[in-house]
Amino acid sequence: ARDPDRQTAEIHVRIALMNRFNALGSAEIIRGA
Repeated sequence: ARDPDRQTAEIHVRIALMNRFNALGSAEIIRGA
């Protein structure tokens, strides 16, 4: 990712994925409790 814009986009995608995983994990924990 040599382009700053592309690098920023990749970071945003990574953050979005992490947020989704965290949300799914929280839902699983609540459902399992």
